[in-house]
Amino acid sequence: MRGDCRAGSFGGDDMKIEAGKYYRTRGGDGGAEEMTAHEVTYDALQKRIAELQAENARLRDALRLAIEAVEFWAAYASPYFQDKHDLAGDLQKLRAALGEKE
Repeated sequence: MRGDCRAGSFGGDDMKIEAGKYYRTRGGDGGAEEMTAHEVTYDALQKRIAELQAENARLRDALRLAIEAVEFWAAYASPYFQDKHDLAGDLQKLRAALGEKE
């Protein structure tokens, strides 16, 4: 590699950047195809969108589990304490965070 080259992983592909040009490796033949800056940006954005969607799904699942846990443990609190601490309101806010209604 010359001094104006660098290699690395970007968007799941092995890449080499040489004198402002981007190359993505092809399969196992050792060859490379040139990419435009637009393709590089698009690939990076697609990867980031997929990462964010996966994180969103994981957090939504965790919130659903938390709601179920609150509902389960709330059964041990007397109606007085459920009303005093607005259990129904808290559950409503948690469901609203998921975009769900009651």
